[in-house]
Amino acid sequence: MIAVDKDYIKLTKQLPLVPIRNDAHLREAGAILIELSGKDMTPGERDYFRVLGNLVGEYEDKRFPIPAMTPVEAFQFLMEENGLSRAEMGKIIGCLANRVTEILNGKRELSKEHIARLSARFKVSTDLFLRPLLKKAG
Repeated sequence: MIAVDKDYIKLTKQLPLVPIRNDAHLREAGAILIELSGKDMTPGERDYFRVLGNLVGEYEDKRFPIPAMTPVEAFQFLMEENGLSRAEMGKIIGCLANRVTEILNGKRELSKEHIARLSARFKVSTDLFLRPLLKKAG
């Protein structure tokens, strides 16, 4: 039998660890996560936090799905979110601004080198720029 920390048991009595069923349940779970995150947690509290966080994530993924971006949309999103001009983005991926314009207009695709540079610079997975390519291969 697995030993369970008393703090874990106490929290499960407050909010049992079951799949999140609706937005009210989500708010209740979120309040507990916020409360726990603001303190030095015991091992039992950390275990509860992890499991409840996973349940919240599963519910949010189903309730509030984020549509997958195309490589060009991801490229443009990174550019806009970081306030970069086409020339600045060109320096990051190693080309001139007119090449960035061609990529944004769909006239050119991101090369393997471009993807590697974007991934390294913005600390994102290369999969962000390969999704449609992976779907075609499958």
